Amino acid sequence: MRSQQENRKAIQKNLTNKLNKMKVKIQQQNRAVNQIVLPTYYIENEDGSITYDFEMMAEEFENKLSELDDSVVVMCSVENK
Repeated sequence: MRSQQENRKAIQKNLTNKLNKMKVKIQQQNRAVNQIVLPTYYIENEDGSITYDFEMMAEEFENKLSELDDSVVVMCSVENK
């Protein structure tokens, strides 16, 4: 029969293993979703058509990229064809 101390050690080891597995899983998920998410800015016109605000989206993209490294200047431009 196991002593209380042996039971505690076994439980502690089991919990530690489970926590380590969870930690690895979380790290893997974080790597998988390491991405830049941007909103889509647009106006719905009276006739139901959509006009996108590309300049605002480009500015948002610049800001997100600049957050990665303060020493880098990021500039995006939008031009009509």
